[in-house]
Amino acid sequence: MVETHTDLNLRSPKVRNIIGEIPSVLVRIGMSVFLFLVILFFAGAYFIKFDNIIKTNALIEQFDDKIVISVKINASRIGYVKIGQTVIIKLDNVKNFYGEQIKTEIEHIPETITVKNNEAFYYSIITLPSQSVTLTGKTINFETQTEISAEIICDKVRLLEKIKSIF
Repeated sequence: MVETHTDLNLRSPKVRNIIGEIPSVLVRIGMSVFLFLVILFFAGAYFIKFDNIIKTNALIEQFDDKIVISVKINASRIGYVKIGQTVIIKLDNVKNFYGEQIKTEIEHIPETITVKNNEAFYYSIITLPSQSVTLTGKTINFETQTEISAEIICDKVRLLEKIKSIF
């Protein structure tokens, strides 16, 4: 049979002496600084915003009177994409054309999901004039279908929202 003690004086006199004392000034200041830093972190996480950039692939094709760019958007990221957002087409994988970019906008958000190789995504179609100009002023003609990388710059996101989405 197990004995239960209801007497609260089971601690030694030294332990009772330590428990009965007010924490030292150093401990109180340390706890206050720690609490201040935690509050400062959450306040900063609420007010600090950063660009939400979706990196993706695109397929660019030249037709008689226009250039058509099919931007592949991951299905889980489509909620961040809106009409009018900036798309930067990077031509880094084109030989002898490193660093060149074309800046355009999302014109249409598709409603149909494409599933291929166990991956779900949307294709947003962007059209450009047949004589497109890069950000450095070079005119481009695409004679063959070319796969390139693209970045969609979405609205700014609070750091706190990004942290909450992880959990």
